[in-house]
Amino acid sequence: MSERQGSFLEGVVATIFQRAGLDTSTNVFMKGYEVDVVGSKLNYKVIVQCKHCEGSYVNIKDILHQWKSKNDIINADKVVLVIYGQEPNQSHYHLAEKLGIILIDKEKLQKLNSYDNEKLTKKLNELLKFDNEEYNKELNQKIVIYIVCGVLGLIVVYKTLEVLMDSMMFGILLFVIMVGFIASGGEMFTKKNRRRRK
Repeated sequence: MSERQGSFLEGVVATIFQRAGLDTSTNVFMKGYEVDVVGSKLNYKVIVQCKHCEGSYVNIKDILHQWKSKNDIINADKVVLVIYGQEPNQSHYHLAEKLGIILIDKEKLQKLNSYDNEKLTKKLNELLKFDNEEYNKELNQKIVIYIVCGVLGLIVVYKTLEVLMDSMMFGILLFVIMVGFIASGGEMFTKKNRRRRK
């Protein structure tokens, strides 16, 4: 697999995940391992390893075992292995299912890429066993938390300004009293001086 072919395949996979509503990054190092594509929604994380095999052979079973071991350390919610240019057989699919890895071949990838965004989101969620209802529930909870934090923040700011305004008013009042006191003291001093002159 050439570097150019690999980058192209990673780009296609990342675009598919983005269209389905996931945030994606490519060539990310996680716990010491380079991951071709990382897709995430809130706390849900998917790691994808892409293998462009046209003109070469890869041992799919070995790769499945390798990524099962790697994910024991990375601890992503799902692992996806995309094999492009080499047809996996039934034993590969059985092993992938046993290891909890989603195996996508060239035909399945092309089919996913052909869907409109709505259908793609539905199909990819089914494939990843992603609970969209749970995601929406978690998202709504986060929105409520953000709103509550925002309201509390505004209350704190308002109360702080209120205290500052009270302090300013007290300061102004104190200043006026002092000015009045000084002025009245000065007036009394002036009157005493006038009496002395007389």
